[in-house]
Amino acid sequence: MAFQLERIKKRKYFMAAAASGLKAVSGGLILQASPNLLPDNPTRVGFTTTKKLGHAVIRNRIRRRLREVVRLNFGSKGLAGFDYVVIGRKSSLDKNFLDLCQDLNQALKMIRQQVEQAQSSGQKIGGQDAFMKQAMSKKKKAKRRFLKNLKNKNQ
Repeated sequence: MAFQLERIKKRKYFMAAAASGLKAVSGGLILQASPNLLPDNPTRVGFTTTKKLGHAVIRNRIRRRLREVVRLNFGSKGLAGFDYVVIGRKSSLDKNFLDLCQDLNQALKMIRQQVEQAQSSGQKIGGQDAFMKQAMSKKKKAKRRFLKNLKNKNQ
């Protein structure tokens, strides 16, 4: 069942998914999720790999494999109105394709359980709000540090 992906390409949406706290680690990949708060409620997916995995050819191969896994298996399993970030791991390169598919399905189930648990307990799920809160706290800390250093210089 092929699924047309709407892609995440901007850094702020990747950071919002990281700040939301919804995370599932499964064998060959890590899956992060956050509500996207967009009016038409799309499900979007972004892919990333770190430079620790190897040079560009290896990172691109891992991302290509993950894109194909998501394209074939994501379908209606993702929650509407959520952004998902798929982070490749070293094992994504050599792992059997069917095992990668199972890893994605397992990670999606884990995310869904976390969302249901948060909703049943009345917790608010992060997203853009969590990202902005984190960014503001960093600005406040930087401002406090600056003022403290300025005060120490004047003494």
